[in-house]
Amino acid sequence: MNMRASTISLSDRSTSEAIIAQKLEVAIKVNSNYELSPELIESLDAQKEVLIRHLQQKSNVEMTCNVNTNYCIIRNNSPKKFFISYSKDDETELNRFITHLSDLRRTGLVDIFFDKMTRYGENCDETIKRNIDECDFMICLVSASYMNTDYIRDIEIPRAIKQKKKIITIILKPYYWKGVNICADFISLKGDCITIDEKKDIQRTPIEQDKMWTMVIKEFYAKIFNM
Repeated sequence: MNMRASTISLSDRSTSEAIIAQKLEVAIKVNSNYELSPELIESLDAQKEVLIRHLQQKSNVEMTCNVNTNYCIIRNNSPKKFFISYSKDDETELNRFITHLSDLRRTGLVDIFFDKMTRYGENCDETIKRNIDECDFMICLVSASYMNTDYIRDIEIPRAIKQKKKIITIILKPYYWKGVNICADFISLKGDCITIDEKKDIQRTPIEQDKMWTMVIKEFYAKIFNM
């Protein structure tokens, strides 16, 4: 699968290497591929090698340059961190979701956290808040039980919104949530429910649910990893 690269260019040739480095560090955190335009590489001049080393030390990145075209590609190899927010009543669906995430995790594209991963002796509240702070995406597994869990509504969602985390919602079970302020970056499957076929008003079979989860993972590849 080919990953698209975003071009980074600077029209101001006098921009300092420090500013360029700062811009690139921010850029690397929010996407996977970056293509440096010729004018940017030219502006780096003798500092290019220093900047490359600097970026590689601060991020898990690869940087390759074509000496003929003077283009460079930066790839961020750090996994995206998923914080999975869910209700205890939906652990069956959580486990299926984690199963379908297995290839993304094995290939190093995704690192996940949910509350049961809290280690023995750790403060659960502090650990959850820290992992929300550190995540790239909050994945909300929505159901009536989810939306009626006080800790989720009062702590997890507001904390993620305040920090402007990217939020993805996956509808597990029917729930009328108009007016609920989750501020999702995108609603997976365009809001289709994982467990219920609402058009036919019947519960999906396990195989049909796996098909829905497969579609969710395909969306992740397309919308998060540009693959």
